[in-house]
Amino acid sequence: MDSRDAHIGSVAKAAVVLDALSRYRDGATLAQLVAETELNKTTVFRVLAALQDVHYVWQDPLDRRYRMGEALSALSRKANIIDLTALAQMPLARLAQLTEDTVFLSLLEGTASLCVARVLGAFPIRTLSIAVGDRHPLGVGAGALALHCALPEDRALKLVQVNSAWLAQFGIDGARLAAKRTEYDRIGFAHNDSMIIKEMAGIGMPVLSPSGMPVAAVSIGAVNDRMGAERIGSVLLPALRAAVGEINALLAHMECETANGTLEAASQRAG
Repeated sequence: MDSRDAHIGSVAKAAVVLDALSRYRDGATLAQLVAETELNKTTVFRVLAALQDVHYVWQDPLDRRYRMGEALSALSRKANIIDLTALAQMPLARLAQLTEDTVFLSLLEGTASLCVARVLGAFPIRTLSIAVGDRHPLGVGAGALALHCALPEDRALKLVQVNSAWLAQFGIDGARLAAKRTEYDRIGFAHNDSMIIKEMAGIGMPVLSPSGMPVAAVSIGAVNDRMGAERIGSVLLPALRAAVGEINALLAHMECETANGTLEAASQRAG
C-alpha cells in the first residue's frame, strides 16, 4: 500500500483528488491525477468512481478525461464560499479606493473567522495584520467581531465558551466580548478599538444570508489616527454600509438564481 494511502482516510482522499482535478481546466486523465496526488492508481480510480456516483465528477467517454460535475458546482454555490468571494470583489475594490484603507472579507466557518480577501488602499501606512487564509476566533478583529455580534446571543455565548482558550491567547474573555456586543447593538457596527494591536483599529459589518444569518463580514483596518470618531461617521461607515448592502443584494440574487436553477433541473428530470 502507498504510504500516503495508509495515512489518510477516504474523505481526505476524495478531497485530495478533487483538489488535483481542479487544477486541470480541460479535464485530467487518470495518470495525471495519480501523479498529482501521489496516491496509487487503484485508490484514485475508486475515488473517482465514487465521485461519479454522486455526480461530483464525470468522465468524457471520448477522451476519457475526468472533469468537475455540476453537482459539485451547485454545492459550492449553496455554501456561498467561492461565489461570495467573487461577488464581493468589486464592492471591496471600490471600498478600498474610496477609503484608501485596507479592506477585508472574512467568512464565518465554525468557531472561526477565515480571511478570504484583502484589498489594499492607497494610504501608505497599511494594516497587514491579517492575511488571506488566516483564521481567528470569533471576536478577534473587526470582521470576526462583527460576525460574533451578529450571531444569535445563545450561539455566540456557546462559541465564546468553546473558544475560551483560543481567545485568551489574544487577551480577550467573555466579559469583554459581551461589552462589545452591547456596543454593537447600540452603534450598529463592530468597533475594534485597538483590542489586539495597540496602533491599529478597525470597523466591521456582517454580510447576511437571505434568512438573516451572518455568513461573512467586511471590515476596514487602519492606523489609529485614521480611525477617529469623525472620520468613521462621515467617511468610513457610510462607505462600509454601502459595500455590505451591495454584497447582501448580490448574495440574495445569487441565492434566488441557485434556487431557480435547482427547480429547473428538477423539472427537467421529471419531464
